[in-house]
Amino acid sequence: MASRARGMVPLCVLAASACVRSSHVERMFGGTLVEGRYIEAPAYAAFLRGSLADVAGDARGAADAYREAVRADADARSALTPKGAVRCRLEPCRSDLDVTPDRGPAALLAATSDPVRAWGAVESWARAHDDAPLGVAALEAVVRAGPVRRAAAAREAEDLAGMGALGLAWSLAAAAVEASDEPLPAQCVLAPLLAVDEAIARGEPLRVRELATRGRLGLEETSARAFLAGRLELARSLALAQTQADPDSTSARFMLAAAGGADAAELLTRPSPAARPLSATEWIAYGQALQHGGSRWGARAALATTAHRPLLGSDDRVVRAAVDLALRGLIDAEALPETGRMELAVIRDGPLGRSALDSAFDASALDPRHLYLALAHYAPLDSRARELGERLRSFRASDPIVEAAGALVDLARASELDPGRARALLDYDPADPLLASVALRVAERTGETAVAEQARKVVLASTPCAPPALGPPPAIRE
Repeated sequence: MASRARGMVPLCVLAASACVRSSHVERMFGGTLVEGRYIEAPAYAAFLRGSLADVAGDARGAADAYREAVRADADARSALTPKGAVRCRLEPCRSDLDVTPDRGPAALLAATSDPVRAWGAVESWARAHDDAPLGVAALEAVVRAGPVRRAAAAREAEDLAGMGALGLAWSLAAAAVEASDEPLPAQCVLAPLLAVDEAIARGEPLRVRELATRGRLGLEETSARAFLAGRLELARSLALAQTQADPDSTSARFMLAAAGGADAAELLTRPSPAARPLSATEWIAYGQALQHGGSRWGARAALATTAHRPLLGSDDRVVRAAVDLALRGLIDAEALPETGRMELAVIRDGPLGRSALDSAFDASALDPRHLYLALAHYAPLDSRARELGERLRSFRASDPIVEAAGALVDLARASELDPGRARALLDYDPADPLLASVALRVAERTGETAVAEQARKVVLASTPCAPPALGPPPAIRE
């Protein structure tokens, strides 16, 4: 039953990607904000009845309910698609799977009883129609039906994360990790982390541990990620389980103290020379805990003497928290990967121009959204900025980096800006210094005085005077 219930997830994403007519609303699917058209209650109700009947194994009832949904809303691809899949369990299906413009997902799913072939065809259709949510749902369904394309799904999840579609990346990575007990290919470093982030976002401890086990991640790592996600109770339970299994686990003791499950004095305990280096996630979580538990000077000294692994530039959860520490002077900018240093430069409003970009950053180390941010800041009139903006446009509503980059490009290209643009940036996340820095520049153009003042306070609050330099922390190079 649980596996069939998880099978409903792709259908929910289909529902999200289907609705594109005049009266628009915004919905959250898998952590991603998706814009779609308004759907009347009768169609929604019928679709829900069909989904419940399908999960209960009532194929006939499901097909009838989906048919009713289509009668209530003739454009409901969200109902057409599962109706085609259910019908294949009741009667023979065609085998022709040619992906042509006049054959949509419903027809493709109805063409064969082989779920791998059917969903593979839907995935091809989605790619041809630039429908990312549908493409991810189809690839998830393929992977859940059999692990043949598991590695491809993991790589696709990592690519999606690099474009700012974190909700889709989490969901697809979880499907890839769950598809087999075997480890993912060694080059798929980010996918297991994304999968655990998906379970953390759901707040499901058992699922977190299951995905961590399949992804070959320890409880120290998962506890630190839960802490960075603001899930303190989950972080505490994971750290407690690890300290019970290994009382000498330095990282678990740190996280248990940080999440309120032990004496806060534990945070200032220096790991012994024999202790293993902390992972990047553990080190940054340790820093975030320290900055709230004592002086910045003491926190910086503790971080500087704690050995750790290098930061992964594509790991958004860790990099954004690391940028916060660098802004506050707790770690040096040299400890950041290129993606983090790029965010830092934009917040600090560094020197402009292509020469500054080329001399300061390795573009090959930037994922698409950070490359877009770099071009938007240093060379907004460059043709590559326009191309990347078009490519990432659909992710602006779900990713602050893409949104900030888009605003910088608009600031350089547009003679007039929406008078509420700065306010919209600040409302996206009032505590985000990157968005606040860009909102300040926009507000100065649009004359939003109150917004400019608020944005300035956010930026100043995140960039206090840095303590004396202690040199870069001792990263362990692989």
